[in-house]
Amino acid sequence: MDNKLWLTSGEEREALFKKKYQNVEWVGSKHGIIKRGQDLIRNRIPGGGQVAVIQGYFALNEALVTGKHFEALLVCLEEIIGAEGWRLLDSVYNNGVPIYVISKKTMALLEEAGGSAGLIGYISLPYHQLESLKNEDGLLIILDGVEIPGNVGTILRSADAVGAKGIVLYRRKVRITHPKLLRASLTAAYRVPIIWEDDFEKLKLFLESRKYNIILADATGGTPYYKTKFPQKTALVLGSEKYGISESFYGLAHERTYLPMLGDMDSLNVGVAATVLMYEAGFYSDRHSK
Repeated sequence: MDNKLWLTSGEEREALFKKKYQNVEWVGSKHGIIKRGQDLIRNRIPGGGQVAVIQGYFALNEALVTGKHFEALLVCLEEIIGAEGWRLLDSVYNNGVPIYVISKKTMALLEEAGGSAGLIGYISLPYHQLESLKNEDGLLIILDGVEIPGNVGTILRSADAVGAKGIVLYRRKVRITHPKLLRASLTAAYRVPIIWEDDFEKLKLFLESRKYNIILADATGGTPYYKTKFPQKTALVLGSEKYGISESFYGLAHERTYLPMLGDMDSLNVGVAATVLMYEAGFYSDRHSK
């Protein structure tokens, strides 16, 4: 990295940039790449799309580290901060990613609160397939109709923390590229396999053939979470914020668990409840696997 770049500004920075970075495109607010970013943010892409608009050096660097595909990188020379931003730009540029240089005003059309620090990436986040999950012990999370992106992001972050094998979105209500989901996940969405599967019979066959022990998080009753046995190969099912778990899951061989409520509320936020249960499942498996 050329130290002169991050120590300069204005016309000098622009001249040095043009000299170092070849085959980049300078575009305005009407360019198709900007409209694509706006459409992605607003979920206007048919079918939901699987490309996310990512900003912030940490999130972009994690996408690089985890091998995510960059469709494009938008650069605002006025806003890049310090050596870190230029190192990140170098890495993306050296991977052959198309680079688009835009003004501060154009960048503002795509930025979230807090700013992008001069770099925004369009990054592919494809869904995984059930069959791609390894047939091994571990915790599988099934989210049945969970509707709030921030809750799914929180669950992803906790799933990564406990080493869960994956998350299945059944009756999917949110897109994994939603900005609030990605922000709440703190890049766990890059690392935890996410499966979108709305065919219950296929999901049922998968769980039965892999011999998963199914545990339903049911606020209406069952065994208290601290007395629940969580086998090493467990599928933990959590239902939607409004309607809970679908009746179909109750037709499977299962156990029920719940978190006792000592106050007036009848349940916890699904992201909080999932975190408590995932940690209990992990600790139970550790205690009983030795």
